[in-house]
Amino acid sequence: MRMNTEPAYVETNNVGETKRATIQTSSKIFNFFSKQIYSNFYTAAWRELVANAIDAQRMTGETRPPVVTAPSMLDPYAKVRDFGCSMDHEFMMNKFMAFGDASTKDGSDDFIGGFGIGSKAPLAYTDQYSIRCYLDGVVRVYSIFKDEEDCPSIAFLSEDTTDEPNGVEVGFPVRQDDIEKFTASLVDTLQYFDPMPILENTEHKLEPVKYDARGDRWGIRTARAGDNRIGRIIIGGVAYPLNVGEIGYDYVNLRSYSRFGLDLFLDIGEANIALSREHVTHDEKLLSRLEEIIKGIGDEYGAQISKKFENLATEWEAKALLRELTLEADSGLKNVLQNHCKWKGQKLSLSINAPELPLVYVAYGDYYGWGSSDKGNYGFPTTEAVSPRFRAWTDNCRFMPHTFDMIVWDDGPDKPSLRVRKVIDEYPNKRILFVRDNTLSNDDDPVTLQQFLDAIGNPPSSLVTKLSEYDPLKIVRTAAGTATRQFTCYIQSSQPYHHSTRHSTLPADGGMYVVMNNFNPESTTEDVNIALRSNPNNIVWLNLTDFRASGVENDPKWYSVEEGVKRVKAEYRKTHKDLPEAQGWYLAQGGHEFIDSIEELSKLPDFPKRGPLLQILRLHEKHDEVTDTTHAATRKHLLGVDGSAHRDKIIKLAKEAQAKHPLLFELMDNYHMSIRASDELKNRLF
Repeated sequence: MRMNTEPAYVETNNVGETKRATIQTSSKIFNFFSKQIYSNFYTAAWRELVANAIDAQRMTGETRPPVVTAPSMLDPYAKVRDFGCSMDHEFMMNKFMAFGDASTKDGSDDFIGGFGIGSKAPLAYTDQYSIRCYLDGVVRVYSIFKDEEDCPSIAFLSEDTTDEPNGVEVGFPVRQDDIEKFTASLVDTLQYFDPMPILENTEHKLEPVKYDARGDRWGIRTARAGDNRIGRIIIGGVAYPLNVGEIGYDYVNLRSYSRFGLDLFLDIGEANIALSREHVTHDEKLLSRLEEIIKGIGDEYGAQISKKFENLATEWEAKALLRELTLEADSGLKNVLQNHCKWKGQKLSLSINAPELPLVYVAYGDYYGWGSSDKGNYGFPTTEAVSPRFRAWTDNCRFMPHTFDMIVWDDGPDKPSLRVRKVIDEYPNKRILFVRDNTLSNDDDPVTLQQFLDAIGNPPSSLVTKLSEYDPLKIVRTAAGTATRQFTCYIQSSQPYHHSTRHSTLPADGGMYVVMNNFNPESTTEDVNIALRSNPNNIVWLNLTDFRASGVENDPKWYSVEEGVKRVKAEYRKTHKDLPEAQGWYLAQGGHEFIDSIEELSKLPDFPKRGPLLQILRLHEKHDEVTDTTHAATRKHLLGVDGSAHRDKIIKLAKEAQAKHPLLFELMDNYHMSIRASDELKNRLF
């Protein structure tokens, strides 16, 4: 990599003696260049050694991939072997150890390296590593180590003949605790190098990065587990993070594209790379270059991704595929998909505008629909409600395909509630779209099922069925001749619809029931919360129609919210005595700090055996367990207890105590005095 060494021109006037700065050879300096510049030793070693290996092969035109040997428990050594130009003995002993001056690549942008420190990267992790130089039938072995002064040194170990091809092998020992860390970082560190190294002694595999779309200078990565989707700048096979925090707000497109798995490819020399090779400088030159690259990504990506839609026969299928793609995308990529995807030359949108037909949905999850008022939740008569999961008919609705598992065409009577209930009960876990023609009663030209299917994009026939194909629920007659019907209740410990379960029978061991009108409890939220403190075996929530059909109010094992409130009141009065005094004690505590400290004060020597302080201590012992806010709220709001008179009495006692023990109160008011109080002073408090 070519180093930017433009000459600097400096004007000086009347200068005296000058001297150039120097760097003292010391372990401190070497430690900085070999260790402190790297934030991640495990990735740094692989990245630097493989980059050097590929550079060495480029010098000779060698195209075979380098070989990377991962450490293991049986062979705890990490190795990188290239088949490049190698290094002779003179270079190794005289120039290799020259930090910052050992590089032969700082005059060309054809090579990744250029700083002259990457070959010493193993020193960031270990104090010793080995280099084998294969050159013209001879293999020479060297040891790189830190000497007694902690300075990097080199030692020539041996020389022998070999039939191995030219190249270099660098190896270093790995501690057993770090083996997994080194092997786990292999793929993310090496996946962009070209040629991609061969991995040995590991189950990890290097495969080309997969892209959903790819241009000459960019690629959108296919989502995979562990990918944080942060943008990357790829230079010479090294991936640098695109840091959105360093991108100014003037670069709107670059900021919006920075977090959906975008890779941007730059040539060596197009960016200023940090000495550690862990990040690039996000200067104006780089940001302007990246902004230029991404200008056409939206149109290019849209054109490529739209090819996936070419063979889809219906609009429904196209919109369903678009929805699948957007569900897997983050917000930035989702916007690109929605703005640029086309089917048959037309821009696609996620939603479908249905014709003016009444639509209703039954689903778990969100409702993607707008239209006339959603009467299923707002004002729709409960007596006409079909089921707890059935929303009222709405006109001209907009919805998203692939959110429904079934489409049911209502070809039945005007009030198809029993048939709808039959479908719902038969498919309790499916999301169902019910549709009916609203013009039957006043129009001689009814809408046909096919017209509707055409209007919503022709969903697959396997999703479509007719309501007339289902028998309605049957009315069951009791022996006394009274009509009963199936009912639905929600069973949960605090409130309906939050992880509640839907049942058609009541739990056998009884409990408390909450009656709802149009899915809103008839009792106040406050009463329901109070009644829950009666600890019922079960809590069931029933709409009015289900409540009447269940017969729960006549079952002695079940009680209402009102009864639950009565039980809570009675139990509290039975358990806790002197409630007005307890409430007064709670109120008095808030304005007098010493009342909270009375228990600690009672442990001091000569605490009074009579008088106001002792009376306050007895009140504390009596009521301290019931003075939290929950108890106070129960007494005030549930039981209507007024503690103001007792509060005034307690405050009067506090004033009497203050008059009788002034030194005590002066000490409590002065924090610095209190923490420095001597034992002698404490003995005189009373």
